[in-house]
Amino acid sequence: MGLKFKAVDPGIREVVYDDPVRTVMENALNKALAVQSSYADLPILASDTVVFLDGVLPKPSGPEDAFAMLRKLSGKSHLVFTATVLLHGSRRYSHLDFARVFFYPMSDEEIEWYVGTGEPMDKAGGYAVQGIGARFIRKVEGDFFTVVGLSPAVVYRLLRQADLIGLFRRG
Repeated sequence: MGLKFKAVDPGIREVVYDDPVRTVMENALNKALAVQSSYADLPILASDTVVFLDGVLPKPSGPEDAFAMLRKLSGKSHLVFTATVLLHGSRRYSHLDFARVFFYPMSDEEIEWYVGTGEPMDKAGGYAVQGIGARFIRKVEGDFFTVVGLSPAVVYRLLRQADLIGLFRRG
């Protein structure tokens, strides 16, 4: 997008509720608030993403959990929710989006191989649609970047809404 930014680990523990909307909205806001005092004069952008199929599927706790999640997703469709929050001073802007992802059926061997790559371990629902996991995705209905976890179009719209686009225009 041509934006200069600094990625900062907010150092918070993400919460998981039965409600995916509450989960992503609270996590995104809490991430932004956790770093705001250190960067008070700068816009703070944070997001959170969860997979939802018969309940919230957060990041797996280990390989066995990743395997179980992927087996559950295999051959089915599910929803992915992403919340994005922009803080600038006392102003707060947010966006919530969701997309539907359709998985091809996966054999246990394919799931074991994929979990063995390590990619699923820090991803909501145990997969990366933009990575190796793409080979198991039949289609995405909605914004692909919602599934990735941060949509460039959403970031742009939030910056525009906050009247901050001028800060980022290239000279």
